[in-house]
This record gives sequence, structure tokens and C-alpha cells, in this order.
Amino acid sequence: MIYGLNFNNSHIPAHIERQFAKRRKVIDERVRLVGVCNTAEECNVMILTATNGRRQVTFVGPRKIAGEAWYGVYCS
Repeated sequence: MIYGLNFNNSHIPAHIERQFAKRRKVIDERVRLVGVCNTAEECNVMILTATNGRRQVTFVGPRKIAGEAWYGVYCS
């Protein structure tokens, strides 16, 4: 399932967003988490959707959250 306002107009669940927020400081303070998903195929779809020539896209994953692998996409 893909979560993110830019992808399917659904908010990222708070417990998932908190886990990825810890990673944001390591990447760069200017980036923001725009989407998360729980399969590698969906992650590829998110990266293609987020890349529009003007954004810098950073991919993070997989991260174990509640025993499940999650992937995140950050954009600046």
C-alpha cells in the first residue's frame, strides 16, 4: 500500500512517519517525506512519480517497522 498525499491522497500513518523522521536529520534538513510503501515494486512507482525534473529524490529503505519492510521517498 502506498501512502502519501502526492501519490494517492492519503496521509502517511503517524507511527510510520515517526520512524522515517529519525532518518531525515541524517539525509538533510531540507528534505521532506512525501511517501511510504511496503513493497519494492510500489517504491519504484513512487520514485518514478516523484521524479519530475525539478525535485531531488532520495530513496530510503527497507526499514523494519512492526515486523514489515517499509520504503520511503524524500523530496527537496
